[in-house]
Amino acid sequence: MTKAELVQKYMEQRAETVTKAQAERDVNAFLEIITDAAASGDDVIFTGYFAMKRVQRKERTTTTPQGEKVHVPARYAVKFSAGKKLLEKLNSAE
Repeated sequence: MTKAELVQKYMEQRAETVTKAQAERDVNAFLEIITDAAASGDDVIFTGYFAMKRVQRKERTTTTPQGEKVHVPARYAVKFSAGKKLLEKLNSAE
């Protein structure tokens, strides 16, 4: 699902109470809040649906397919874990 599709689904759920512009603002605000929380190191937990947490990847040296050694610096990444309700829905869908 793309962001545009999410905005469209959100508008459909809210029926006639929200315009497309308002739906886009709401979705953008939601995404910004989640992004800011993850960037600051806070866990983002939607019980039953998913959890995201910031994790630090250690620096390492790796080898390219051409055999060249490359240094990869330490960085942050996001670990995503699916919740029970999401997993049940995924496994019951056909």
